[in-house]
Formats: sequence, structure tokens, C-alpha cells
Amino acid sequence: MNFLTKMSIAQKLFLIPIIGTVGFLIYLGITTATALKNVDLLENVIEVQYPALDVTKSALVKMESVKDTLSSAVTTGDMETLENAETYVKETQDMLQNIKSIDPDLSAEINGILKSFNDYYRLAFDVSKSMIDGTADYSKLGQLSTTMNNNYDNAFENLTKFREVRTKAFQTDIQKASDSGQSTVIIGGIMALLTIILLFATAVPIVNGIKGSIVQVVNSLKDIAQEDGDLTVRIISTNQDEIGDLVHWFNQFMEKLQGVVKDIVNASLPLSQLAQNLNQLTDDTNKTIDVQQRSA
Repeated sequence: MNFLTKMSIAQKLFLIPIIGTVGFLIYLGITTATALKNVDLLENVIEVQYPALDVTKSALVKMESVKDTLSSAVTTGDMETLENAETYVKETQDMLQNIKSIDPDLSAEINGILKSFNDYYRLAFDVSKSMIDGTADYSKLGQLSTTMNNNYDNAFENLTKFREVRTKAFQTDIQKASDSGQSTVIIGGIMALLTIILLFATAVPIVNGIKGSIVQVVNSLKDIAQEDGDLTVRIISTNQDEIGDLVHWFNQFMEKLQGVVKDIVNASLPLSQLAQNLNQLTDDTNKTIDVQQRSA
């Protein structure tokens, strides 16, 4: 990761929590999207699939009750029982209409079932009534019964298939919600693992880089101190961060200090020579005085 050498120490340190935050935000986005999808699925189950399935089951029971009541009315010859069938018919029709109000998209299927059921009931009611009051035309009764039964079977079978479809849709939505929840857990684990790996993959070079730079500076300073103050020694660093700046300006300072010391040394050489000359002159003077004193 050569790009780390070009970043400041502050940027390097901030990079670690930034990676963790980005990983968290990605996971949060995935979790939120999954949760919203599950909410839609469960809302569809609660508001459409389950109510439609429940009403369909009740409508099938009522539809059978209509047929049984009409058969009972014919068997007993009771007009009151025939009128009771009208109640079951009304309840069945209301239930089918209720399914359409639950989900307008189901209207086409329900309308077909309603048509078959209404055709059955109109014909079944007329046949049953004619048999009870003795006005039935037995020459046409077989054909009418066949048509009547076909209409009933068609309505009942279509409603049964409708119930099976709703049951499957109900189960599918529940399964999708369950699968989404499990997928979220798996994705969370994978995201956590990837984030940890990425954090360590970033943190280790950062720590090693900062530590290495500091150790390098310390060793260089130690070399300068242990070499009797050798001002020609320079610190070497490839970092472009604050430590690199520190090394650069320290080297600049040492270079200027070396120049100043060199100038002082150069300036002190004539003074040293003058001092030697003065010392020699003093010795000569003392010798002359000593010779004069001995001559006197």
C-alpha cells in the first residue's frame, strides 16, 4: 500500500474508522432493503393472501351448503328449506365479492367463479322449485340437471383451484420472508468478516509504517549522537507525512549547522596562527631580556 506513505498521520488514523463506517453503512443498506422487502411480503400476507384464503375456505363451505340445502328441499318438498338456500347463496356471493375488495387484481378470477355459481343457482332453484310444486317438465329435467351440475362443478373446482393458488402464494411469501431473514444473517457475517480483514489489512501497514518511521528517526539520531556529533550524518526517510517533514527539516537544520560550524572553524584558523605568532614573539622577547640581564 504505497499510497499510505503519501497520506498524513491524521488521514491514516482516520482511514481505519472510515473503513469500519463504510462497511457498517453497506450492511445497514442491505439490511434496510431486505427489511423493507420483508415488510412488503408480510403486508401482502396479512392484508391479501391470508384474508383471501380464509374467505375462500368459508365460501367453499357455503357453496356446498347451497347444494345440500337445495337437495334437501327437493327431498323433503319443503319450500322453507328452499328459501333458506337463498340465504346461503347471498352469503356466498358476499364472500366472493369480499375477495374482490381485498385485492382488485383477483376480480377476473372471482367474476368467472361468480358467473358459474349464479348460473348454477338460478337453474338449480328453478328446477328445485318446479319439483316441489309439481310443475317440473321431466322430459327436460335430465338435460337441466346436467347443465346445473356442470355449472356447480365448474364454480366449485375453480374456487378450489383459487384456494390452492392462494395457499401456495401464502406459503411462498412466508418462505421468502424467512429466506430473506436468513440471507441477511449470512450477509451480515460475511460483511463483518470482510470488514475485519480490511481493517486489519489497513491498520497493520499504518501501524508498521508509523512505527518504522519513528524507529528510523530514533536510530538516525542515535547514530549522530554516537559518532561524536558527526554533522555530516543525515536521516533517511521515504515517508511523505509529518514524520517525513520532520526528517526533511531536521536535515536542513543539520546542513545549516554544519555550514555555521565550518565557517567558525575557518574563521578560527587565522586567530590560531596569530596566537602562535604572539606566543613566539613573547618567547623571543623573554630570551632577549634574559640575555641583556646576564650581560649587565
